Amino acid sequence: MSELLIQPERLTEREALLGCIDALWRVFPIDADSIICQCAALSNASWSRTYVYLPDGTGTSITASREVHTAFTELRKAMYRPGLGTWWSATLTVWDSGQNNIEYNYDTPPEWNPGGIYYVDDLHHYPINPEFRPQWLRERLAQGVTDLRERGPEAYPPWLAAEVQAGRKPAWLEIDP
Repeated sequence: MSELLIQPERLTEREALLGCIDALWRVFPIDADSIICQCAALSNASWSRTYVYLPDGTGTSITASREVHTAFTELRKAMYRPGLGTWWSATLTVWDSGQNNIEYNYDTPPEWNPGGIYYVDDLHHYPINPEFRPQWLRERLAQGVTDLRERGPEAYPPWLAAEVQAGRKPAWLEIDP
């Protein structure tokens, strides 16, 4: 019999999605028909575009709040599945009626690319078994390992610096991912 470990600090997917919706409601203009937020996130970096649409169909871009970025980061964390990963980007639409729709991208590279080191760091926080890593991710990881080798310890994420300092340099830093 296996025991279910409860992690109270971890939000459920539903709670995390409601956090995203709530964050968008906080920036929802009173005269708007809908708001659409496109977000790409990694463990230590995120990007978003947010658009507000009026009933006449005209739209304008607005700056997403830190709360929006935090909410999407929490959603990504809540949706992580060990060995399988989590989504790379998501698009959430909220209408003035309160209805919403969200689409997740698990397979294709997000249009935002902060650099390979961020993907190496993300893989540490959200491990994906090699057989589930798409080719584009393998390429970004390989670039990240190359960048880490070229830039040296000053470019290492804190967890990697601690591992190397403790004499536990990961094998993948020596070989291609």
